[in-house]
Amino acid sequence: MASNPFSPMAGGPQSVDGVISAMLAGDYDRASHLANTALALGQRHPVLYNARGLAYQQQGLFREALGEFTQARLLAPADPNIQNAIGVCLLNLNNPIEAIRAFDATLGLDPNNAQAHYRKGWTLEMLGSRDDARLCYQRAAEIDPNHADALAGLAASIATAGDTAQAEALAKRALAINPNQPTAIVAMGIVELEAKDFASAEKRFRAVAGNAQLTFRARAVVHGLLADALDGLDRTEEAFVAYRFEKNEMRKLYAQSYVNERSPREVAAEIAAFLEASSPENWTAPRETRPETARPAHHAFLVGFPRSGTTLLEQVLATSPQVVALEEQDLLAEMAQTYLSSAPGLMRLTTLGEPDLARLRERYWAQVHEKGIDVTGKTLVDKLPMHTIKLPLIARLFPDARIIFALRDPRDVILSCYRRHFRLNPVMFELLTLDSAADLYAATMRLGAAAREKLPLAFHEHRYEALVADFEKTASAACAFIGVDWTDKMRDFHRADTGLDVRSPSAAQIRRPLNPDSVDAWRRYREQLSPILPILRTWTERFGYPAE
Repeated sequence: MASNPFSPMAGGPQSVDGVISAMLAGDYDRASHLANTALALGQRHPVLYNARGLAYQQQGLFREALGEFTQARLLAPADPNIQNAIGVCLLNLNNPIEAIRAFDATLGLDPNNAQAHYRKGWTLEMLGSRDDARLCYQRAAEIDPNHADALAGLAASIATAGDTAQAEALAKRALAINPNQPTAIVAMGIVELEAKDFASAEKRFRAVAGNAQLTFRARAVVHGLLADALDGLDRTEEAFVAYRFEKNEMRKLYAQSYVNERSPREVAAEIAAFLEASSPENWTAPRETRPETARPAHHAFLVGFPRSGTTLLEQVLATSPQVVALEEQDLLAEMAQTYLSSAPGLMRLTTLGEPDLARLRERYWAQVHEKGIDVTGKTLVDKLPMHTIKLPLIARLFPDARIIFALRDPRDVILSCYRRHFRLNPVMFELLTLDSAADLYAATMRLGAAAREKLPLAFHEHRYEALVADFEKTASAACAFIGVDWTDKMRDFHRADTGLDVRSPSAAQIRRPLNPDSVDAWRRYREQLSPILPILRTWTERFGYPAE
């Protein structure tokens, strides 16, 4: 919903007063028309630009609106409403970092601006900073207890994290203030999804899906949730149409951010080819020389591909007091950009001497320390599925590391990737179409196969289906591989408080006991997946999964 970024100024020109009256009445077209007339006559006033900005905003022309609000800010730099309006535009232009700066500028001018706290929370939620987002929603609701949007945002965030009782109470508070508040309706739908009341959830999401006040991104998200409800009702054809709508809209929204970048698929294919052509001797490295008190008893990387069961296994392992885990925090990103993004970088990686390797290791361990993680005497599990791409770097930096390679039926993996609602980054952008998801999977598995052949690392293959079929045997094998004792508490992983801030789409699933329903789930969508099955067949056969 558009904010109202204008400050009525007593004694202003009569034309400005007319513009303000039109805006207060919600007649933004008339306000913009009056503003155009005044500006054509040579008048300059922030309200005139605000009026035009609001009109553009109402039409979804956020770039044009941003230009108008920026002009208004030049004339009234201390007006918090203008800063807030700029933040709204930046948010809708998929520039969340700059949007947060604008909301912070608003709060610098007006610390008790509930709307700015709410908008900042919404933006932080987009960026995956869930805890910080909730603090912003809570602050907005403290300032204005009747701020239905903030209450609804808090409800939706908490519902997504799995606290359905509190989420329902907050959503009902928001709906008591505004019965049509879309985010509160969505939060109630998420609660109903969790309770498997799919019919009620469908009604909620359909009631919101056509709401003209929704941003394009919010509309896409609602269609994804609607698809989940339809899937729960076993209406797979309708569900797939809704998933496709969500993915297509997200792709259109974020295409500009990724279109000029090398895709992760291209990077993975290049690394795989380099590995295949290299000799195993290229990848040997001296053992770490840090004092034992400054490094873990064991160091494990949990890799594979998104939706292969890595979050589930991490949660199981993290129930052990012997384990500390990193929940999808990429501490190798900067080094990977230097050494894995080009053939010259890869060549440099193979020739790094001990001083350079020691320096890079120290950078990694410094980041672990900055996260407040004490690894002394523990097994550190660094879980990030797409660390598969970084295996050559891991081999050079941590030759004693143990690699758990998570596998799952490739067809279930790709379907699950397509059905889940990821926070976008270059990898997740590739998962917005079945074709690009399958191509990325194939390139990543090719790299993984080359890594197991060429890299002097210890690998353990962990299968999701085996964990479901024989939990204790499969989990015990993973524990033994990384030097951790099996405990009976691991069976109750879904009840354990491991302290992990799970941000992946698996967060809700790891709060439930194992369910075999997700094995062979792809068969319900066989027709929709048929175009990509030939791409996956190589890996389906290599990993020994049943034929189509």
